[in-house]
Amino acid sequence: FQDPFLSAAMQSDVAQVSADGRRAAMRVPGLSGSTFVVLDLSLTETTFATADLFSLGLLGEYVAVAVRNVELYAELASRRAAVIELNQVKNDLIAMLAHDFKGPLTTIVGFADVLAEDDRFEGEARQFLSMISSSAMRLAGLATDTLALSRLEQNELSLRPESVDLVALLRDVVRVFSVMRTIDLRSEAESMRVEADPSRMRQVFENLLGNAIKYSPGGQPVDITLRARAGGVEVAIRDRGIGVPSDDVPKLFGRFARASNARELGISGTGFGLYLAKTIVDLHGGAIAVESREASGSTFRVFLPEMLSAHRAAYRRVVLLDGESDARSFVAHTLRDEGYAVAVIADAAALLDALDDALFDVAIIDVDELALSPTDLARTIAGRMALVRLGGAASLDDGWHANLPKPFLIKDLQVAVESAIARHAGEAKQV
Repeated sequence: FQDPFLSAAMQSDVAQVSADGRRAAMRVPGLSGSTFVVLDLSLTETTFATADLFSLGLLGEYVAVAVRNVELYAELASRRAAVIELNQVKNDLIAMLAHDFKGPLTTIVGFADVLAEDDRFEGEARQFLSMISSSAMRLAGLATDTLALSRLEQNELSLRPESVDLVALLRDVVRVFSVMRTIDLRSEAESMRVEADPSRMRQVFENLLGNAIKYSPGGQPVDITLRARAGGVEVAIRDRGIGVPSDDVPKLFGRFARASNARELGISGTGFGLYLAKTIVDLHGGAIAVESREASGSTFRVFLPEMLSAHRAAYRRVVLLDGESDARSFVAHTLRDEGYAVAVIADAAALLDALDDALFDVAIIDVDELALSPTDLARTIAGRMALVRLGGAASLDDGWHANLPKPFLIKDLQVAVESAIARHAGEAKQV
């Protein structure tokens, strides 16, 4: 400082008072002890008293805490954005690899099957070709599960329900796995139908049957039974393998969970197959459970209702207008954690294009990111979905169904989203 008075204050740990008593200055040290900021106050009609200097010291401490909190918040926001972006990169990489793996693996399986039909191959050669085909099929299944897990983390794992004959579906699954193990399939009826997504349920049963074979290293047979239950069908898959230790049973359906004895025996696995199976069954409004004893085998029971519950069929689909990229949008990341499927759009023009390509339940618009009138935008997309406005003051009569001023908590945004959807649904009924 060029001012000698302030320079003296910077070198002192106590408040400095001018000779006439009408000016006081005090340095506010940072964490390292160096001067962070200097408070400089002047009075025109009176002088500083001892109590005033005490208050000045307290004010300096409050300023130091407040500025430090701002710094910490900025650093936290930066690190949070980096973590969110890294997580998005991880999800994108997983999805890309899983998708790109499936093409070459399909080619490997196809050519292995063609070669196996060639009369020039017999005996041990045919066994090798069968091993190539089955191993490639397992890798393809892993790629499918990985892709589904990536979509699940983005809340984009949706169902395409239709009437499914579980008996026929399981017979087809058993046909694929029967080359590896004896499988006994029994059903109370020739046909047992439920409303379900056939491809997703195939994933579930392939995972369960694959586990039953993998965790029965002694080659024991696997039993599958189907029986009618009130309001639906139960499928039970029983093996006679290594079983699950009692302490591991409660956490078996957790993400990446594996039984401790499987790891000890060196049986490979990712640990997300059962997590994915449970999620798919839950989306159908069903239930999955396990009965197991170590060294005595396991029985997995899947119950599927005859009719798919409407509220289980899909996630809330949200389109978010946010200047941040999808990888850095904290709102999108947090909403996904709360169970919403979120698409992030950077500007209004892209938003209008997205509305032509996809269906959404609600649009969340940050009006500070808009280059056009919020009212005009609301009128342009009126009636197509619920509209939530972030920031500014808006009347619901302007076409918006909910308004949320900044700053806001995520729980407040959830309330706004759900109330907007309910309000929009009420308007649709009146039309």
